[in-house]
Amino acid sequence: MTVANPTTPSGAGTTGFEWWPTNWHYFVMPESLKEALKSDGTAYEVVSDGDISSGRLLDTNGQPRYPILISLASEAVRDDEIGALTNYVAAGGTLLVGSSAFTRQTNGLGRGDFAFANEMGLHMGTTNLTVGRDGMLGNDALQWRAAGSAFSPVSPLGSYELRLDGQGKAGLAALSTSQGPLQLDGSGSWTTGRNPEFQVTARVPPPYREQLSPLLRLISVQRDEGTFDLQLK
Repeated sequence: MTVANPTTPSGAGTTGFEWWPTNWHYFVMPESLKEALKSDGTAYEVVSDGDISSGRLLDTNGQPRYPILISLASEAVRDDEIGALTNYVAAGGTLLVGSSAFTRQTNGLGRGDFAFANEMGLHMGTTNLTVGRDGMLGNDALQWRAAGSAFSPVSPLGSYELRLDGQGKAGLAALSTSQGPLQLDGSGSWTTGRNPEFQVTARVPPPYREQLSPLLRLISVQRDEGTFDLQLK
């Protein structure tokens, strides 16, 4: 495992490494998913890292062996698995990735970006954000490039950046747009023990209002022509 960096929580109750929790109940997420599939009567298989590396995600005819592969917070991924997973999706398979999945190497060291950042269009700008017993410390930037939605006739909608500033028990967030027809700007905050609050303003230039306004009216409040407000809390 990799030695902790200065921003990693340390002291009693920590491991002294980047994977600092001593008892992280990761198993709760996949086990809960398996129970949900069982209760629904949906057949499933559990595949290992070795299965992925050996090409088991594809049949001998090159088609996906499984219609969907789900990974929830399985952080460590080997380099030789990235190509196999990419080929699986390229062949028509669906990869559902949740939480912090595929963000670390097998020695515990952070990858610096998502393993499939280019394919997802989602990037980590910085990686010095830690979440521990004292809350969230440090800062991070997430970039979503060429974002799109199945509910929108316009694609891409734009490229966005979400900046996070952890201040212990409290934190701040700021959303901005680098380019695109759907201009999003917002800010928010959170405090331990309370629900986060986030306010977003969406602006749509005249050429795209007829296409985007109906969707925005469903999820936000129209302030004036081409401007919409959304509040989350």
